[in-house]
Amino acid sequence: MHFLNGYQTFNRVEIVKAFKYQRYLHYNSIFFVYIILESDEPLYVGSTSNVFWRMQKHQNKISSRTSIYIKSFERKVDALREERHFIRLLKPKYNKRHCNRYQLELL
Repeated sequence: MHFLNGYQTFNRVEIVKAFKYQRYLHYNSIFFVYIILESDEPLYVGSTSNVFWRMQKHQNKISSRTSIYIKSFERKVDALREERHFIRLLKPKYNKRHCNRYQLELL
């Protein structure tokens, strides 16, 4: 997907290995936007400061055919804007509020 420039691609096993260092991390000043795709169908778009634990919560959405795209941001507000952009663009299956016009308007 050409619009995911700057995003790293992982599968389920790679994501756990790559972000295992966050397992015991209580504070992280880096924020991430992640996009979960299965066979190029968008399942979920989210943001977090701890990818390791967030992927643990998404275990039921992640299979062996799942691709996870991740990009890091230094500012939370930038991550939230990117998340909102991709939720509106992709309309993922598990983002219940993707049609809500005022989603994330607290920025």
